Amino acid sequence: MDSEEPGGEPSAVCPSHKARKSYRCRSRIGRDASQDPEVYTEAGGYRMSKYLIIYEKSGTGYGAYAPDLPGCVATGRTLDQTKRRMTKAIEMHLTAMREDGDEIPKPSRFDLVEVA
Repeated sequence: MDSEEPGGEPSAVCPSHKARKSYRCRSRIGRDASQDPEVYTEAGGYRMSKYLIIYEKSGTGYGAYAPDLPGCVATGRTLDQTKRRMTKAIEMHLTAMREDGDEIPKPSRFDLVEVA
């Protein structure tokens, strides 16, 4: 399979061994374990992380955002719906970051303080 189309232009789809070597080709599955050992586990998946999510009540339901992942938000009519959507939003956000080669932020530490 040749990665160039007629006219000498690179194809949008390249074999995975070529995708890692060229900025013109992008792999759909992202980097392999040897390229990102701190994120990728030996079991063949990504290490689980827990990110803080802030839920806010609105006039029509709930909104949610993750302070460690700017731009990652979700809304829903119920809190359960918002939680499900936010979980999916974080998964999609992190997948896109990996595909773009962005550094995955480590979750912030937080605490809940009880006051009178």
